[in-house]
Parts: sequence; structure tokens; C-alpha cells
Amino acid sequence: MKKTLTIILSAILLCSSAACSQISDVSSDVSSDVSTPAAASLSDDDLIIPSSDNGVSEETDHHKLFEDTLSEYKFEGVAYAVRDGKVFSYTNGKTELEVPFAADMIVPVDSVSKQFCAALVLLLQEQGKLSVNDTLDKYFPEYTEGSKITLEQMMCMRSGITTYGENIYDVVSQDNTYDENTKLVTDWLFEQPLKFEPGTSYHYSNGAYFLLGTIVEKVTGERYIDCLRKNILDPVGMKHTGSVDEMVSSAEWTGGVTYKNIDLQPGLTKGGGDILTTAGDMTLWMDSLSGGKVLSEESYEAMTKDYTPTEGYGLGIRVNFFGGFGHPGSIGSYTALDYYDPDYKLTLFFSGDSISESTIPMLCTDLIRNLKK
Repeated sequence: MKKTLTIILSAILLCSSAACSQISDVSSDVSSDVSTPAAASLSDDDLIIPSSDNGVSEETDHHKLFEDTLSEYKFEGVAYAVRDGKVFSYTNGKTELEVPFAADMIVPVDSVSKQFCAALVLLLQEQGKLSVNDTLDKYFPEYTEGSKITLEQMMCMRSGITTYGENIYDVVSQDNTYDENTKLVTDWLFEQPLKFEPGTSYHYSNGAYFLLGTIVEKVTGERYIDCLRKNILDPVGMKHTGSVDEMVSSAEWTGGVTYKNIDLQPGLTKGGGDILTTAGDMTLWMDSLSGGKVLSEESYEAMTKDYTPTEGYGLGIRVNFFGGFGHPGSIGSYTALDYYDPDYKLTLFFSGDSISESTIPMLCTDLIRNLKK
């Protein structure tokens, strides 16, 4: 049965002078961002980008517009953006422990984590350790449907593998080890019927990304987060980023910020919702990914290709997403989003408390419209 565990996150200042920010997401509520495609469906046609010739100071105007927009939506949390090197930071409100939101809080990003998993799989392909054209049965020969499913289909949500939500808490346990829960979730996924013939449709699947994270472990012989840190987090310079499972076992992550309604089961969020980070690290990530510092040009093009135009989904990232790229996520009462548009040299990251998912498309549209003025 589902067990409630309040995750205590760090309010310790782990950042340098670069402004970091709180990212909230679905760390354990692994199904919640299945309901966010409405936000992802917006494209350049939905965004009315005014001329930049507005007759006022660009820096002053953007900062005011940024703050006014968030204030208008009664945003509580942390928002952080960079455009052409200019930083716009906003904090408001307090956490449920009455701790003021700060720009350097470490927070979970849940489904924003999927872009890290996809990038890692592509990087391992570049290293010759796997191929996105591999079929699932290569790694799980016991799975009878695996011969029909490629890793690429799993990455772009076209595998037909089911997602999971509240039902998975009848399978896993907080008392189990990481490896025990990994086996239980894997066995459960393989017992479920496919949603459709692989490659013929789209179904957002946390289960597919859990399996991708497990494949990384099979290929490298390392824990997923260790492999991610060695190949991506450390080279990018993301010194304040880790996983939910690390947070549980390390006093370094404790502090005074909790997140409501989060259930933590060892291993459950692997690959699809396991990252804890800061806005400063996320900005490094977005700049590095779009700047060619993480993947080859070929791999980056594959990652940002639109595999399902009606959904705007690439490999672990949404494309044609408010005119750029990014991913939403939510956990408990918190909602997060990362966004970047290389053409505008613009990155945006926010984590808000008690923002309804139905409000996110409007908030993002207004923020991005104003930042692109």
C-alpha cells in the first residue's frame, strides 16, 4: 500500500555566487505530468512575440515584466531566467515549513529528469556501448514483447509500454532495497499489456524511462546516478545535483524544506523522475545541452526531433514547446518547468507551490512572451 513519506530537502547554501533556484517537480508522484500535454502543445503560433523596439530600457522593462507577470499569477516559489546574459530572479512566499523561498534551494525536478536520461543513453551510444535501435529483449530476454520495442521508441514515448501512478505503490515498498524495488517494478511492467503496437502511437510512459535507467545500469555496471554523474553532471559542472535515493541516505541533503505528499520508494523514480538540483545547475545544463557541450550534433538533432507532431515530443524533451524546448513536471503541491530557446539565448526555470497544472500553459506563455519582447 502507498506509504506517505515527507521528503526533507536541503535549504543549505550549496551554490556559488551563481543564483540557483528551487525546482519543484514530481519526484515520486510519477504519473502527474501525464496530464500536462496541453502545455506542451503550444508552439510559436500560440505565442505572440512583439517587436523588441518598445522604446524603453530593455533590462528594466524585462525585469519588471518578469516580476509583474509572476505577481499577477500570485506565484509562490522561485523563478529564474537568463536572456542574453541578463539574469531575472524572483522569489515569493514560504514553504509549508514557513521557510522563505530562496534562489538557492535544492529541489526535485521529477519528469524534467527524463531529458538527462535520454541524453545519457545517446551519449552511451556515442561511446559504442548501446544503440537506440537495440530492441528491449536484448537487455530483458524474458520479456516476450521486447523484440518489437526499440530504445528509441521508449525514449520518444512510442513504445506502448504503460506508465504507472498510484497503482505502483501496491507493488513497491519503502522497506525494500533499491535492487528489490527495481526487480518488482520491472516484473510488474512486463506483466502489463502494451497500449498499442510499438511505433504506431504515443503514450507518455514513466515505465519506459524506468527501464531505460535500468538498461544504463546493465550496460555500464554502475548505478544509474553514478553513471549520469560521471558522464554528464560532473563534466557540465552540476555540483549541486543528485538523486532522490542519494538524498535519503545522505545528511548533506537535509535542511528544512519539505515537499508535501511525496512518497519515496527506493529506485522507483530512476530515469524518469529522480533528479534533485538547483536553478543554477539547471541553467548550466540547458546552456551546455543546447551549446553542444553534452552531445554530438547528430545526437542533439535526434534528441530534439519531433517524433509525434501532435504531442511535440522528442527524446526525453518536449519540442516546439512555447517556441523552444523543455519539460514540465510536478510533485505534491509543487510544479516545475525548464525551458530554453537558443535563438533568443533564453533559459527559464521555475518551481512554484500550489500552481494548478491548468494554469501552467498561461503562465508560461505570458512569461516567455514578455522575456522575448
